[in-house]
Amino acid sequence: MLWDLTLLHKPARVTADGDLFITKVEEPTLPDLHHHPLADAYDELDLLGFPLCDPFALVECGEWSLVNGEWAEHGGPPFTNDHSPVASSHPFILKRDMEKHIGKQVQMLGYMIHVKTTTTSRGDYMSFGSFIDPAGDFWDSTQFPSVAARYPFRGRGVYRLIGVVEEEFGHCALRTISMEKLPWKADPRYGEK
Repeated sequence: MLWDLTLLHKPARVTADGDLFITKVEEPTLPDLHHHPLADAYDELDLLGFPLCDPFALVECGEWSLVNGEWAEHGGPPFTNDHSPVASSHPFILKRDMEKHIGKQVQMLGYMIHVKTTTTSRGDYMSFGSFIDPAGDFWDSTQFPSVAARYPFRGRGVYRLIGVVEEEFGHCALRTISMEKLPWKADPRYGEK
């Protein structure tokens, strides 16, 4: 209303030389955007509850990593083409190697798929776990009451299990002695360690 009043007393003059307001337009400069592949995995964990990438890439396995489906030290592969150890033995076995280790104590890595809990005839809790190994094969574990009480499952993630390989009716499973859930790598969205 004040503009209307002002224009009634002083009519507006129109000039042909440009805009009503003189603006200086600066080109915006975008900051350098950095993308870390782990950031997508953590977004997927937040949104979906599981990563769409290889979950074993999100945990530290010490000085070992899976290269083309085989365990290798970061310094170089300790395997020949026939998968036999050369200088040192790797700490983890895969599902496909369980038959070679029946009755032996081994370590295995597994991404937890499902856990079935049940009670024994005495009323003690025990559990059965289903996992995927780093090569993509399914395998099972059995946690008897003493182990299930001492090492409970702590949600979805990658577990390191130590146990004895047992075979029954042509199916190999791991009788767990101990297990731990491996922590995820540091989230790159929140800076470096």
